[in-house]
Amino acid sequence: MPCHTRYTCGRAVLRWNDDSQTPDFPAGMSELRLSMAKNYESEITQFLKDLRQQRPHLEASQKSGRALLWDKAIDLDQVEEFEAATVAQKPYVYQTED
Repeated sequence: MPCHTRYTCGRAVLRWNDDSQTPDFPAGMSELRLSMAKNYESEITQFLKDLRQQRPHLEASQKSGRALLWDKAIDLDQVEEFEAATVAQKPYVYQTED
């Protein structure tokens, strides 16, 4: 039977057959273990969720901080002048002109 869908669960790879809605479990893989893998949340994910719940203003604060440093309007005329004023660098910058 050809298998079209793969789902990785730990080190095992589960395959779904065309005619079945349930996967072919490898030896030693139980449905309980599969459901545990689907419901798993890492400590980092839990920490971030808790942090967002404790500080709901955090994301807005991050966006405003980003706007201060990165979200700037670019003056294209000034960029063009800067590029026009650029001088080509010599191949060896420490060479004296004799």
